[in-house]
Amino acid sequence: MNNAKFRIYKAKDSHFYYRLYADDLYIILDGEADREAYMLKDDCRKAIDEIRRNAADDRRYLREVAMLDEYYFVFVDENGEILAMSELFETEIQRDCAIQLFKTLVPDAPVEDITEFFVSNTLH
Repeated sequence: MNNAKFRIYKAKDSHFYYRLYADDLYIILDGEADREAYMLKDDCRKAIDEIRRNAADDRRYLREVAMLDEYYFVFVDENGEILAMSELFETEIQRDCAIQLFKTLVPDAPVEDITEFFVSNTLH
């Protein structure tokens, strides 16, 4: 992963979501999959700003193990509320490497608003 970019979009449920892409191809965080819905685009932007502002803070990462021994991390705000959840990784080392990349790339990740061009068909 050489660069990261947030994209804000509107789903069929009329809520706003964000996704964090690596190298414009791979979804690292998917707010829609995590059900992190925002009624207002501005609230979605605020969540992204919170993630960007605190990405370097190791206390914000909960390192978790899923039921099938897959690894992931959860990014939380200062009150412990979930802001984002990572994809699943096969090993603990992969997850921890992803966190280090996240800490490095996310603070400067640009935000692209694609709400005018894209409506996700995932949610109804």
